[in-house]
Parts: sequence; C-alpha cells; structure tokens
Amino acid sequence: MTGVQTCALPIFTEALARGVPVVGARAGALPDVIPKPAGVLVPPGSVRALARTLRHLLTSTRQRERLARGAYLLRRRFPDWPSQARRFAAALPP
Repeated sequence: MTGVQTCALPIFTEALARGVPVVGARAGALPDVIPKPAGVLVPPGSVRALARTLRHLLTSTRQRERLARGAYLLRRRFPDWPSQARRFAAALPP
C-alpha cells in the first residue's frame, strides 16, 4: 500500500462512519473497506470510469439515495469514539 493510499483510507472510513457514500479506486484496502451498498469503486487510473460514475451519481437521485442509505446502515457497524477508546485502552498492556 502506498503512502497516498494509507493517508486516504481514513477519509473513506470517516465518511462511511458518518453515513456518507463514497467513490474511490478499486485499489489498496478500499475494496475491503467499502461495500457495494455504501459506495462505488472504479478501476485505478481510469479517468473515464471515474467521470462516468460521478456523472451518473450527479444525475441519479435514486442511486445517490440508495448509496446514502447503504452508508448509513453500514455506519451502524462502526463503533463510536468512546467505545473505540475503551477497546483501545483494553488492548494496551497493564
């Protein structure tokens, strides 16, 4: 995974944690993090595929609403910050 991919991953997970659908490249860890109901992945480096996907989402209210609903449902699987802090603290050695 490149530094750019590593830096971008939190952006996608933060968006999903807030119920915001995402569009990204099918590369690095994104295919493992972004399920189809919550986002769209395009081939890496394909400007055409990215443009086509963005155009479709900008013109299709139904598709945007479907992805937003998927992202919202997915976000319920993410722990909130206090829960995550407790899990992190519990994993630390005494």
